[in-house]
Amino acid sequence: MSIPGPRGDREKLITALTPELRRLLKIRAFEHGMDIQDAAEHAIRAWYDVPEPPEAVTEGAKTWGTFLPVGEPDRFKAECSARGVTYVQGLPQALALWLEAHPSPSSL
Repeated sequence: MSIPGPRGDREKLITALTPELRRLLKIRAFEHGMDIQDAAEHAIRAWYDVPEPPEAVTEGAKTWGTFLPVGEPDRFKAECSARGVTYVQGLPQALALWLEAHPSPSSL
């Protein structure tokens, strides 16, 4: 489902994330001086380049949405379909990759 963003230049991707993954995303995005939606966008774009992303935990996931550039939600859903995963699985895979590539500065 895509909903136009308030500025009209972004569309909302509605999916689901586990509470732990949401918390990690919020913290890590803040630590790297990024907005959550920008971190999600970067994660999805990096995910496109990884042929076999890691498995993702989706048990206990709750509805979550983020705004992405126009057309990106549909592109992401199409790529998930081509890979044989739901976008509820694809987004956690993308975020897990992003979290791995952007460790907490406090752990360095």
